[in-house]
Amino acid sequence: MRKTRLTGGETLLRKNLEALEAQLAQLRTVDGLAPDLTLTTNGSLLARKAKALKDAGLKRVTVSLDGLDDAVFRRMDDVDFPVADVLAGIEAAHA
Repeated sequence: MRKTRLTGGETLLRKNLEALEAQLAQLRTVDGLAPDLTLTTNGSLLARKAKALKDAGLKRVTVSLDGLDDAVFRRMDDVDFPVADVLAGIEAAHA
């Protein structure tokens, strides 16, 4: 196993996600390398969790973002949070 991607539902809602990421980061490939850890998220909680996930070993994040216009975003994703929350999460992940 060289790459692990956590996805499905909203990944960041999983309890103890950081602990799971830390456990996965301890795995090694047959070559002795750490796996490429990544997850897919809608970004709603990313601003709060980005640093802890990085500290746990997460390497990459894919954020699903269907629009930058708040009304379009809410309608397309059927969510009750603003697109600004996702953009803040992307900024936190970048930092």
